[in-house]
Amino acid sequence: MAARSLTVVDPLDGLAAQQVAISTVSHNIANANTPGFSRQDAIFETTDPFTVPAFNRSPTAGQLGTGVEVTAVRRLRDGFLDTQIRLQTAEGGEQQMMRDVLGQIEVVFNEPADAGFSTMLSRYFNAWQAVANQPEDRAIRAALVEEGRNFAAMAARNGAQMAQIRTDVNEQIALKTAEVNSLATRIAALNNQISQVEGTGQQPNDLRDQRDLLVDQLGKLAQVS
Repeated sequence: MAARSLTVVDPLDGLAAQQVAISTVSHNIANANTPGFSRQDAIFETTDPFTVPAFNRSPTAGQLGTGVEVTAVRRLRDGFLDTQIRLQTAEGGEQQMMRDVLGQIEVVFNEPADAGFSTMLSRYFNAWQAVANQPEDRAIRAALVEEGRNFAAMAARNGAQMAQIRTDVNEQIALKTAEVNSLATRIAALNNQISQVEGTGQQPNDLRDQRDLLVDQLGKLAQVS
């Protein structure tokens, strides 16, 4: 009587595992240009081996393989690099903001230039020195009055422009604050969804990508952790 072969590997299980891998690759290709998307990878593991029953063999696993399964679909993303990028992005955003504001202030004071603040101030003090040297000269005294008027007008103009810059900065801060609050609300909602999916034993990879994208946007506005 011919011996019967013992087969415990279900070919459908192997096909199902490979189908998951193919679907994962297709998902990666479809989202190649999606902002914030992280490439995903299917993790294969062998299923529990089977013990061939026999009277002279102890019932322990490890004698006959039973196939393969996909245990997880992971994101290929480095959390350490994410943290470093966000820190540098936040610092870069702060420096950019300071650069923009200081650039506006530089335009107001018009330095260095012949009609800049320091030049006009020097001319005003020089006019005083001239009057101190020749106080009886009416032309020199008239020149002092004219330089004083010019400097006062420029100072008033600069003061008004600085006040406008302050108003504009305050408005930008208000807008950025509203944007930060909006991003924080959306991140909180995603955290709730992620917790619910993880509670079912699944991997919310796409939800994590969406959250990371929002956190990256938030990092451009403020320090995040």
